[in-house]
Amino acid sequence: GHGGTNDDGTKSGLITLTGAAALADQGDVSLLSDAAGTGTGNFLQIGHGGSDADGEALDNITLTNFRDITLEGGGSTQSQALIGHGGRAGNEVMTAHVDITASRDVTLTAGGGEDSFAQIGLGGSSHSGNLCGAVTVATGGDILMTGGLGENAFSMIGLGGNGGSGTKQGQVSVTSSGGGLTMTGGDSATTADAFVFIGNGGHASGGLITLSDTVVNVAGAIDMNAGAATRSYVQIGAGGQ
Repeated sequence: GHGGTNDDGTKSGLITLTGAAALADQGDVSLLSDAAGTGTGNFLQIGHGGSDADGEALDNITLTNFRDITLEGGGSTQSQALIGHGGRAGNEVMTAHVDITASRDVTLTAGGGEDSFAQIGLGGSSHSGNLCGAVTVATGGDILMTGGLGENAFSMIGLGGNGGSGTKQGQVSVTSSGGGLTMTGGDSATTADAFVFIGNGGHASGGLITLSDTVVNVAGAIDMNAGAATRSYVQIGAGGQ
């Protein structure tokens, strides 16, 4: 995508990743940050924006015809994994749909570093600006979402994140034709805000939330487990703690 750390201005253009049409030939998409990393700002992103980016981020993001899609935050500060526009501490107005299709599992695992969140959608940690667009995740297997061990290491599908402000508008749809949904909050007793969330909002995410239906339709079980960390809650629906 366009942008990067501290980028200002308007960033626009479709982002489309397409795998093989035949199921036997499909590959995976993996955004894996280093769990043992020590640097700062080693984020992974498919989308416009980046950490501390301002301005506008526009146009749709589509990933289709892949097997497993995996996002993992890292062990260092600001080592987030994001499919969508935004990032950490940005201030951007965004209008875009995020549409993800996988034939097997979709996995989001936040990391051990501060702000090492894992997210599909628009926004991020401490991100401000109005957000508008639908977020759709459809898979043939399981959907697995886990909060991390770091501060603000949340796992989320939707618009928003941890902190920040701005209006949020758009449907969030998560479906699985052959698997279940497991959501587990972060288990570190010494950190906070390792929540797991499907919907628009997050923790302390200010601003009006409108026209934001949350649809979850899975073939298997739905298993939701809060963690040991402060505000390591688990939620399906708009809003947040």
